[in-house]
Amino acid sequence: MVLIHEGQLKLIIPTELDPRESMMTLIPTGEHTFRLDGAGFGDVGEPVVFTVDSNGNAVRYRIGGRTAEWVN
Repeated sequence: MVLIHEGQLKLIIPTELDPRESMMTLIPTGEHTFRLDGAGFGDVGEPVVFTVDSNGNAVRYRIGGRTAEWVN
């Protein structure tokens, strides 16, 4: 799950007993591109790339070889 926490984009695993333990910060590196920072489910420094639709809404993101579709 992607969320805004304390003014930063974060990734968490919402099914964990304490999702804060999986929290990783998304550091901007370019348009729709970030890198992971912090402890969690990905490798620190791993790129995260968002795909956006024609309205600029995120519809999926890719972390390494894994892709997640957006769910509202």
